[in-house]
Amino acid sequence: MKDFDLSARMRLASRDDTPRAFGAKVISVILHPFIVGPVVFMHFSFAGTENPAFGWLVWCITFIATNVVIGSYVGLMKRRGITESVDVPERLLRRKPFAIGAAGYAAATILLSLIDAPVTVVVLMSIYAVNTVIATVINHWWKISIHGMAIAGVIVPFLYLYGGSWWWLLVLFPFMIYSRTKLKAHTPAQAISGVVLAFILTWLQLKFWI
Repeated sequence: MKDFDLSARMRLASRDDTPRAFGAKVISVILHPFIVGPVVFMHFSFAGTENPAFGWLVWCITFIATNVVIGSYVGLMKRRGITESVDVPERLLRRKPFAIGAAGYAAATILLSLIDAPVTVVVLMSIYAVNTVIATVINHWWKISIHGMAIAGVIVPFLYLYGGSWWWLLVLFPFMIYSRTKLKAHTPAQAISGVVLAFILTWLQLKFWI
């Protein structure tokens, strides 16, 4: 399938003030990688230790890796007018922030291992690194949904580790897919592929490491 830039359509969608469009924007913000990542890492940072101070240290490292490093770079891109949004809708502009993000995740994985952080946190951070590298390669040809990959990447650990009582989280997938397609950020195929790919990759890596 030939890839195409959706940034122009996103600009038009951003002017849509209908209730459905507003709902899509709210969902997209709530399920943004910068939101769901820190929340999930906070859970596993404290679930794996009885020392609150150490839990905060672990979480701070994950927050710097998942939000500060890549967020600072993307923010700089936006201030310089290189991209029009912190989501970087322009496919070809995503290579460098993705690469920087992957490097930050890899560095954090090493640091978390050195301080004996909870194994789930270490593994989850390494999964972030691997999934981002794969997303970077795919993005060279096709704009796969990072929202989709992010939400699947943080939901799967709950399903894998805790099982049955957490399967209700799957209802978040259709909401995320709807919001990204409604906002013209992705085609349905790109949004669905992001979810499916990250679900499979994350599950396999958890099975291998835990």
